[in-house]
Amino acid sequence: MLRHSVHVYKYWHNENKTFDTKDTNKYHNLRSVEAGRLIAVCQNKVIEVNKGEMLYIPPERYADIKVFAEPYCNGTVLKLRYFPNEDDLSFPPQSVKINDEIIALLKDIPNYGQSITCNHFYKTYKALDLIQANMTRYTDKNILKLQKALEFMRKNDNYTIQEAAAYCDMSHRRFNAVFKEVLNLTPIQMKQKLQATKAELLLKKTDLSIDEIAKQIGYSSTNQLRSILKKRCNSLPKKIRTK
Repeated sequence: MLRHSVHVYKYWHNENKTFDTKDTNKYHNLRSVEAGRLIAVCQNKVIEVNKGEMLYIPPERYADIKVFAEPYCNGTVLKLRYFPNEDDLSFPPQSVKINDEIIALLKDIPNYGQSITCNHFYKTYKALDLIQANMTRYTDKNILKLQKALEFMRKNDNYTIQEAAAYCDMSHRRFNAVFKEVLNLTPIQMKQKLQATKAELLLKKTDLSIDEIAKQIGYSSTNQLRSILKKRCNSLPKKIRTK
């Protein structure tokens, strides 16, 4: 459902304001600038986003990026669960050129929480296709190896980090270093993130007990599952299941 996979809302800031980018690490974030300017700082890299551009922030960069208006800005924010999938590593933080067609499509999409039609669904993904075509992709071979590792980690529940590293032909030491460099996460933290995502889905979509879910995703106790869900989702199993 569009309502759960894409959040769209308009924003306006009329002062030099720093944005809170630590609210979630589940969503890809696209923030258009229709007036004013944004400045983003990520790992000592400065990204300027001017009128007619969008700022793209991958999910795992929320913890180490600062974004502020200079001196004001307004536009549209898209928070995307899948772009094209939840753990895609194809795109670094960047400024993306947008044209009048993209701006018109975004203006027709209602804010999150308002009524959504199939036409809005179509316009959202048409805009995303046009935006993605203008984005710069990583070319580093290590990125491609990490993408391969993530595919392995998503498909399997019981594995070691050494096995994931071997799957993409990297040493354990190099695997850890590249994960930290690219995602600002350790492989263990990513494994926990993926386990939390799987557990959250199973809690919402199945009637499996909490104990059965814990065992299915590779935990020996429900306490481990509760701890990870509290850390990664800021919620506990029973609360997630009743949402």
